[in-house]
Amino acid sequence: MIIDKRCDDDPNEGEWQAQERALRQERLGAASDEGTPRERHYRLLARVLAEQPAENLPPDFAASMARQVAALDAAEEARERQFERRLIVAMWSMLALAVIGVAIVYGNEIVTALRPGQTSSPASPQWLCVLLGCIGVSWLAQRLRPNNSR
Repeated sequence: MIIDKRCDDDPNEGEWQAQERALRQERLGAASDEGTPRERHYRLLARVLAEQPAENLPPDFAASMARQVAALDAAEEARERQFERRLIVAMWSMLALAVIGVAIVYGNEIVTALRPGQTSSPASPQWLCVLLGCIGVSWLAQRLRPNNSR
C-alpha cells in the first residue's frame, strides 16, 4: 500500500492547534496577555461566543428577516429585469444599424432582386409557399408551447 505523505501536511493544522490552545487557556482562566497574538485573538473569540447575548431576539425576528430578504429579492429581480430590457434595446438597436448598413451597401442589388418577374424574387410562387410554411410552423409552435408565465 502506498501512502501519500502530501495529504498529511495539513496547512490548517497550525491554525487548529492555536484554536485548541486558546480554548484550553480560556477554560483555565489564563491572563489576557498570555500566549501568541493569534491565541489571544482566539481566546477573545471564545470568550465572546461563550457569553449569552445581551438581548433576546424579538418574537417576530424570523418574520421580519423573511420580509427583508423578500424585499431584497424583489429589488434584485427588478434590477435584473431593467438590465434585460436595456440589453434587448441595445441588441435591437444594433440590429437596426446593421439593417441600415446593409441597405446602404447593397440597396441597389436588393431592389433589383425584389422586382416581380425575377426567378429569385420573394414574390415568386415558390418563395410565397416557403413564407406561408414558415408562418404556419411558427403559429403552430406558439400554440403547442406550454404557457411559461412569471
